[in-house]
Amino acid sequence: MKDTRRLLKRPLLILGILFLASGCNSVSEKSTEKSKAETTNEIAEITVQANTNVSSFTDPRDGNVYKTVEIGNQVWMAENLAYEPSRGNYWAYDNKRSNVATYGYLYDWQTALNVCPSGWRLPSSEDWIELIDYLGEDTGIKLMATGTIEAGTGLWRELAYEATNQTGFTGLPSGYREENGEFGEFNNIGESGSWWSATRGTTSHGLPIWGWGLGNYTKEVFSIRMNDEDFGFSVRCIMD
Repeated sequence: MKDTRRLLKRPLLILGILFLASGCNSVSEKSTEKSKAETTNEIAEITVQANTNVSSFTDPRDGNVYKTVEIGNQVWMAENLAYEPSRGNYWAYDNKRSNVATYGYLYDWQTALNVCPSGWRLPSSEDWIELIDYLGEDTGIKLMATGTIEAGTGLWRELAYEATNQTGFTGLPSGYREENGEFGEFNNIGESGSWWSATRGTTSHGLPIWGWGLGNYTKEVFSIRMNDEDFGFSVRCIMD
């Protein structure tokens, strides 16, 4: 099996990855899970009850309709943003517009800060942490879209753990873009999804920007800390 334990193929561009997990809480009352794995790498058999707090939002700027989902006290878009701003930098994966309908656009950080429609905003790291704390353990698989490429049922490749998407968040492996040459370099579609947050943190190395990710090798959500604003990550807006 291909080694997919790294989010980015150029690990020096990432200052650190922090795995966050907390204990189970009331969300477990909304789902039932049973897991039996013969090995630590085997996909678990899981039965869940889907989130029914699903609605939709029409972006008045371009008419795009997005599914939305209420998780705890938050309302998130359940699809990646696909808005084309008049200013800023954004890309379709592999520069193919056919990818936008499924994965949305990849935005650089400065563009992502102001790309959400009125009444919505780019979530902060505090918003992501609230989401993670609410969901408890195995947060990643609760947020990931179900199915795999190998089985012909989804878009994730070689999942180490079966995704349940019990939240309705439908996190997709939309990959990322980095500045490399005239057209940039696109990586990791099918293997990971990366989303910007509005948060900068302070460290001895500078002012890293925080992103958050899902990967095909982990059950959890992970944070991404980097100094490069020019990467292209996906955007999920959260309601104000």
